[in-house]
Amino acid sequence: MDILYIVGTGSKHDNIELRMSLRSICKYGKNVGRVIVAGYPPDFLSDEVVKVPVANKYHRKHHNLVYCIQQVVDSGYLRGDFLYSSDDHFYVKTVDFGNYPIFFKRTELRNHATPGERHYGYHLSLKETRETLEKFHMPIVNFEQHCNTHMNAEVIRDSHELIEASYKTERGCAPTTLFMNAWMSRADGPRTFSKRSDIKMRATSSVREIRERIGDAECFSIGDAAFSTNALMDFFKEEFPSPCKYEKEGVA
Repeated sequence: MDILYIVGTGSKHDNIELRMSLRSICKYGKNVGRVIVAGYPPDFLSDEVVKVPVANKYHRKHHNLVYCIQQVVDSGYLRGDFLYSSDDHFYVKTVDFGNYPIFFKRTELRNHATPGERHYGYHLSLKETRETLEKFHMPIVNFEQHCNTHMNAEVIRDSHELIEASYKTERGCAPTTLFMNAWMSRADGPRTFSKRSDIKMRATSSVREIRERIGDAECFSIGDAAFSTNALMDFFKEEFPSPCKYEKEGVA
């Protein structure tokens, strides 16, 4: 199964997140196809990675994510089913990516966003995603998981009207949910899903605490606050101490 990463220009930690995410799929991933890094691929990536530079076109993150995915697909780099990943997704147990489940978060997207509430911009994006899908009479399941998520290149290639509508929203539509619901709306779209609880790591005091929070999960993600202590970097050094084939030798 091919895996697509979209990398922007805003890493505050010299893309250590992408390095560790790649090491995690190299260590724990089975049936990994091509790894494609699009957007702004960093210099440390080896020739084992397909690098697809795509410059930002919009001011909002979600607009640019949808645009980048569209460009990668329309350029022919992806066909059929693939996995979409963020650079802050890390695997800690063996995973067969060739048979990776389709996870959802909730049966429906939220339909409101209140100014002043925490993460208002993100919630507004979910609201606008729901409204955009409803205009096209599509399902409105929330697929915003902190783990790799399925997408289908042919569905994206056929979704130009939906994509153009997403560019007209204020915050931009959440790409995972936008494209998964578009896929679901088709007669040949997926019908079987698994519900998954998110694990997003924030500030932690020790490696032990991180492992306790992960528990039996196969994957977790992080927020910026996770770097506020030394615990996360200590965890990375313990779990992924050596460069993997996706990194150039000798490039820090």
